[in-house]
Amino acid sequence: MRFLETFYVKEFTVGLMTWGESTRAQDMAMFSSGDLKPEVIEDTEMRVSIYGETAMVTGLEHLEGTYRGNSGKFDLRFTNVFVYRDGRWQIVRHQAAQIQKR
Repeated sequence: MRFLETFYVKEFTVGLMTWGESTRAQDMAMFSSGDLKPEVIEDTEMRVSIYGETAMVTGLEHLEGTYRGNSGKFDLRFTNVFVYRDGRWQIVRHQAAQIQKR
């Protein structure tokens, strides 16, 4: 949890695949409660664009794991926004959408 406390800015938010929003506290609670247990996180095709003290990272993400005891696998396209604050890059926003198989 200490990692997330320093990696997430205080105003961090997540755009959920259900089109809802999650706050920093809600996201951290999901990990600390054990509700979310990621087993595989693979990021590919990542692109980084830096605009002064703001950066945007986009790419593809493959996730496998369990959420509240239910197993799942997801292929996502993601966007992360970072700011350079307190001498380090910290994440402000994470947004992902599931890629539909054709």
